[in-house]
Amino acid sequence: MESFTDKYAMEPDDYGISSELGRRLNDWSLFWQRHFDPFDGWDESRNQTQWLATGDELVRLLEVEVYDIAVVLPQFRPS
Repeated sequence: MESFTDKYAMEPDDYGISSELGRRLNDWSLFWQRHFDPFDGWDESRNQTQWLATGDELVRLLEVEVYDIAVVLPQFRPS
């Protein structure tokens, strides 16, 4: 659905999440960028395991922080 806004990329502040959670989400993304290659996959299986576990924890924290304005649909786990 079109929202008729010029701002399509959302930032943590747009959702009112804490700066700590915003920082942790950013760190999680940076970890993925450092250890995952779109062609070769993960550099080490332990890094994938760590990234998935951290993602699960971040989903739970995010659900708590945005429960009244959003539904969190995690889509980072392989199908």
